[in-house]
Amino acid sequence: MVTIVTILAKWTVEVSDEAAEQFEALVPPKFRTKLMRAAIKALSENPDVASKARKILSPDRKPFFPGRVVWQLSIQDFRFFYEIIEDTVVLVFFVGRKGKGTTRDMVNRS
Repeated sequence: MVTIVTILAKWTVEVSDEAAEQFEALVPPKFRTKLMRAAIKALSENPDVASKARKILSPDRKPFFPGRVVWQLSIQDFRFFYEIIEDTVVLVFFVGRKGKGTTRDMVNRS
């Protein structure tokens, strides 16, 4: 698990090992830093507030993550799926590239 502590932020961002591996497999090295910084910034500032780039997913909608309260952050063509833990920690557990298919297709490809 990778933990990212942001200075002066209410939220701590953690990235699971699986999500970190998915990120590295999907994102070319020259774009990783910029994309990860954008994700961390978005997730450390009001990750529990819906916006154009951030939404909560229905916990009973297939093929998402049954029984979990899951949020999705969209940055460019990438999707970061995360949970909020104890009102202070954001856990990113899945990273995917949307492409032209649906989110369901993206999740099932992994």
